[in-house]
Amino acid sequence: MSYLKKIEQDIIKAINNAGFEVDQVDLTTSNRPELGDYQINDAMKLAKTFHKNPREIAETIKTELEKDYRFENINIAGPGFINISISNKALIEFLNELNQDVKNNIDSKGNKKLFIDYGGANIAKTLHVGHLRPADIGEALKRLAKAVGNEVISDVHFGDIGRQSGMVISEIKRLHPELPYFQEGYNGEEVDFTITAEELGEIYPRASIAAKEDEARMEEVRQITAELEDGHKGYVALWEIIKKVSIEDIKQIYIKLNTDFDLWEGETDCYPYIPATMDVLKAGNHLYESEGALVMDVAEETDNSPMPPLVVIKSNGATLYATRELATIYSRVKRFDPEEFWYVTDFRQGLYFEQVFRASRKSGLTKENVKLVHLGLGTMNGPDGKPFKTRDGGVMDLKSLIELVKNETTARLNPNITDENERKEIAEKIAIAALKYADFLPFRSTDFIF
Repeated sequence: MSYLKKIEQDIIKAINNAGFEVDQVDLTTSNRPELGDYQINDAMKLAKTFHKNPREIAETIKTELEKDYRFENINIAGPGFINISISNKALIEFLNELNQDVKNNIDSKGNKKLFIDYGGANIAKTLHVGHLRPADIGEALKRLAKAVGNEVISDVHFGDIGRQSGMVISEIKRLHPELPYFQEGYNGEEVDFTITAEELGEIYPRASIAAKEDEARMEEVRQITAELEDGHKGYVALWEIIKKVSIEDIKQIYIKLNTDFDLWEGETDCYPYIPATMDVLKAGNHLYESEGALVMDVAEETDNSPMPPLVVIKSNGATLYATRELATIYSRVKRFDPEEFWYVTDFRQGLYFEQVFRASRKSGLTKENVKLVHLGLGTMNGPDGKPFKTRDGGVMDLKSLIELVKNETTARLNPNITDENERKEIAEKIAIAALKYADFLPFRSTDFIF
């Protein structure tokens, strides 16, 4: 039973003790908060039953309520509206009780199996302030879904393949051309090479800007990316080192943000399922060739605007996001068989997910009764009003932001807290709470300037 339900039950007892028999009470949020947090409007109803002045009834109930330490600021307004607030002492007791088990305050509402995909950090890129929203909102949704009784499986779904891999490898190749990874004949032997997360944070923006300004460099990036996907031994070995360093760094930041996942998988984890996924798509004759690429129609008669076909395989035979997304869905259905899929990303990916969801249903990768939902978010933008982009550089990384806020909270701590370890622990908890609170303030779908 929720806390307010318990409060209502005790108010009913108080009204009965005052001599007025009721089995329910009308406890509502006060429309005049200066008078109290809640108001009880039952005196007027009771006046008709007991043929008494409603204000007189309210006074009798007020006297009874004043016997309970949990209620304060009890006053009567108008003809008999009872205003009431819950005391700080009672709220502190409730929060301490809640801290032991949050389920004590929640009525169970669900028994579904849900799969939530959120986070979506990219390997070799530094987590920046724009990554807060999907992490915070996704984590909150996961906890709420669990709290009301659902079985929930969560996955960070790393972006661990794609253009950024070619960018980073191409830059390392320029910095260290002597590495065996780049020599013909490399056969997987161990190499004495290390790289830090900080170095990766500098390499990607630098490589991105260089490729944007030089078409030859961009072509090299495309070539490396394609060869990595095809299993180039040197690139695969180097990329595994980069992934390990980057994932560990990203994990530590998520841990600081109290964000955790059941699965720490990436796009490449779907590779073993791609052949079977393609078999399903081909078996239903859903794919056709267009300009050398394999595409799938996902338009429906009820569409009010054009719905482009979904490109599943590029003209050069390579996979792309949609291929891997469909194979990931296939994988998750096979392994977990969830009743609902929730994807938490910003609104810019809305069309893409609508295409993928339609392709999934139309092909039979998911059953008709399986719910596929994109929970779109507004973006956290820079001063120019545009979403942050790691590749452009100059974006505050999350580590720096957390440290900045932690320094501010440390400076404002009670000086009577003298134990240094205790001060650090409190400062960090307040810093993280403040960041999350600020991130949750705007409505989920609203863009805002950082």
